[in-house]
Amino acid sequence: MIKFYEATLRVVLVILHDYPEFLCDFHFNFVNSLPEHCIQLRNMILSAFPLNITPPNPMARNLKVDLLQEVKCTPRILSNFDNYLSLMNLREDLESYFRTKKALLINTICEKMMQIEEIINGRRKINSNVINAVVLFIANQAFSKQSFEVSHKESMELFK
Repeated sequence: MIKFYEATLRVVLVILHDYPEFLCDFHFNFVNSLPEHCIQLRNMILSAFPLNITPPNPMARNLKVDLLQEVKCTPRILSNFDNYLSLMNLREDLESYFRTKKALLINTICEKMMQIEEIINGRRKINSNVINAVVLFIANQAFSKQSFEVSHKESMELFK
């Protein structure tokens, strides 16, 4: 099993080097299909960035990530994470919250997310795919709106 994991790491490393856009476009599917203990593989997938973007130096003393132009670009996501949002009408509740800004909807969204469970090794646990889909939806909403400041505030409330 270890040899299989090492071979998978090598294949993903080649894809990360030669075709990072592929990993960027389908990161949601890849990360959700990995077991939780495959941390290194997950980090490799999440570290992918398109070839046309130059990442900033993380060791720079005065690095202000929110001032970078690349942060303002909405990433292309080809994964269909909406399937998870259709469970228990989570998408409608999230859109309704962004429209109405009613704080009661936050509790409703959280309760619905807690109800969607999966069974792994005989244990019930909250479906992490649904949580990942909700986080991705909130982030997309925050960056797709014209008025970033307003949607940013609403998004942070949902994240809390």
